[in-house]
Parts: sequence; C-alpha cells; structure tokens
Amino acid sequence: KHYRRDAHVIHPPVAVSAGYISSTIEDYYLVVGQLVDYKRADLAIEACNRLGRPLRVVGDGAEYRRLRRLAGPSVKFLGFLPEAALREHYANCRAVLFPGEEDFGIVPVEAHSYGRPVIAYGRGGVLETVQGFFPGDPVVPESCT
Repeated sequence: KHYRRDAHVIHPPVAVSAGYISSTIEDYYLVVGQLVDYKRADLAIEACNRLGRPLRVVGDGAEYRRLRRLAGPSVKFLGFLPEAALREHYANCRAVLFPGEEDFGIVPVEAHSYGRPVIAYGRGGVLETVQGFFPGDPVVPESCT
C-alpha cells in the first residue's frame, strides 16, 4: 500500500488440531484478549449488559478496572487462563464476541477451530479470516450505537 508493491498476506498460524467440537454448549458468550482500549471489550460488555446475556471475559490489561466498573451482574472476569482452561471456554461458549478492529485478529480463527461462531465488528482483518462464517452481515460500526 505504501510502497506501491504487490504484497501477499501471511497469516499467523493457529494450532487448528488443538481445537475440538464440544457436544456441550453452555449459555455464555466469550471475549478473549488483552484488556486494552482498541480491543473494544467495552462494546461486548455494554451489549451483554443491555441484553442481560452472560459474558465471560478472558484476559487482563490496562482497561481491567474501567471494564469492571462498566460490567453488570451477568459479566464474569476470568483473568489470564492456562491453555487447557481457555480451550474449555472456547469449546463450550455459545459464541465468541470480537468487537475490536484489528489487522488480523487470531481470536476468531481460534474460535472457529472449536466450531464456535464469531460475532465480530465488521472491519479489519476479520473480514478475511471469517469469510463464509457470517450467517448474515458482519456487524458494522453504525449498528453498535
């Protein structure tokens, strides 16, 4: 883009073989990642607060305290989890919420390795990585207000 040269995207690897399809789907949504402003966990928290839907937040970071204050009773913060525990949460959630705009975003790819749907903010790299997985249109910024 900046150098006026053709370029190929090399996506980061995901250990797809580590994923599995669970026969148990529990009634919660999942957000995974560093709790920093550009990841927009606040959008997922606000949506689950408004809808009264259970949300589990995996991760830690600079926004932790602010997000805790924003969270309603249906939101649980799990902090950083060991790989085995994270796998269980991916496998058993109703869906993974990916509210931030990122150049790539590995979380949706990990979620799909467990057969879980992703509800994503419809901009950035997620438009490449979840092609064919959206049951409808991706969520666009105008619908997040």
